[in-house]
Amino acid sequence: MPPHIHVRSADGKAKFNLLDGTMMEESTLKAQDLKRAKEVMQESVKNSCKNGTIFMVNKTKEVLVMNIRKLWFADNRIYIQTTEGEELYQSLYFYPRLLHATPEQLVDCELWDDGIHWDALDEDVSFESFRYPETKEPAPGLQAAFLTNPELNVSAVARRIGIRQSLLASYIKGTKKPSSERKAQILNAIHSIGQSLMNVNF
Repeated sequence: MPPHIHVRSADGKAKFNLLDGTMMEESTLKAQDLKRAKEVMQESVKNSCKNGTIFMVNKTKEVLVMNIRKLWFADNRIYIQTTEGEELYQSLYFYPRLLHATPEQLVDCELWDDGIHWDALDEDVSFESFRYPETKEPAPGLQAAFLTNPELNVSAVARRIGIRQSLLASYIKGTKKPSSERKAQILNAIHSIGQSLMNVNF
């Protein structure tokens, strides 16, 4: 599939070929919105929109220029580059559906006015979240242990140590801080699970 962009409004959408500005599928935009989108699209192609600048129509019917030039994946991260040359990233460990997706699934996305949407994966990443420092990498300790080892089931570990799943989830997220004794309980439970798996034989 050639590079393309999605133009959206509250009433419909259209998809344009990014290289020549032609429509790639039937539009559901209203006539006046489609006319405006075509004008902007053709002008952007004429001025070399091959950079990947994304155009969308918001709820007020105003065509918006999203300052995203490029989107790519590397080293378990999702990156974007703005038209000003700024590069931002997030760790895919916070988005397990993307982390375990195939290359074909990753590129099957749409740039919306507030972020990136993967319909087949039912996943969304907001543009705003690229500026959150806490999404750069999992925090060392509990968060890193659980996010980088998806085999660790939060519910199962919580049951082993006799606490609520929501409380353990808060520890992992970082919204609550466990005591030293509670950390030891969690670590022992994880080691116990690992030992149980080591004893599996068939």
